[in-house]
Amino acid sequence: MATITGKNKITLAFDQAQSYGFGNVLALPTGFSIKALFEQTGVTADKCNLLYAKELTFVASTPQTLNLKSLPDIRDVAAAVVFARVRLLAIRIGAFADGAYLECGAEGSANEWLGILSPAGAKEKIMAGTSANDGFLVRGAPNTTGWPVATDSRLWKLTPSAHAIVAQIIIAGCDA
Repeated sequence: MATITGKNKITLAFDQAQSYGFGNVLALPTGFSIKALFEQTGVTADKCNLLYAKELTFVASTPQTLNLKSLPDIRDVAAAVVFARVRLLAIRIGAFADGAYLECGAEGSANEWLGILSPAGAKEKIMAGTSANDGFLVRGAPNTTGWPVATDSRLWKLTPSAHAIVAQIIIAGCDA
């Protein structure tokens, strides 16, 4: 079995200059950090023992469906990655066409994954980036439950807009 660890941190920081009175400016810093520190391999809270990481290429308007109970191992060996729970999901869109997006969810079968989007048929769009900023989605559920994956809740559909899209995806979780 592989050892899976991850030390991820996103820092969001903005400054807003508020003008008041004659020539007075008050700087209002805002922001926070998001942590996803999976520093031990395992299946309880704050741990992962499975990882799926891949760059997916999408033909315009042509969906791909990921089976979270049978994803190819990142080492390209014969073993499959079989999630029981997802703890972290991250997608980065490598498309710069204005209006381009990758839609997640609404797989449409009885086996649609409802762990992250609910009810059945729910969708979420990840908008494309620009040359200066990435379009992305990061979701975390580090607790023991995470987002459950089951035989009847395992298919996650990714549908691009009418643009060719390249997306990097990371799914970290566990097999129990």
